[in-house]
Amino acid sequence: MNKQLFKISLGAIIMITSFSFTSCKKFLEVTPKQQVSDATLWATPENADLFLNNIYASVPSMATDDPWDNYSDNSLNG
Repeated sequence: MNKQLFKISLGAIIMITSFSFTSCKKFLEVTPKQQVSDATLWATPENADLFLNNIYASVPSMATDDPWDNYSDNSLNG
């Protein structure tokens, strides 16, 4: 019984050791989904358009109740 338990535990130790040394490099190297490299960004005109649309969307809009003259030289000079 002791020899059989020894063989099973030795086999388990060998399997665990072999699995721990197995390479999982592809599993660990994940490309980030929130970041885009410059090569990918400017690769196609469609990607560049998406980037510029995102930039333009972040520009604050002028949709207020203020008259447009408040944002021009007329607001200072009358």
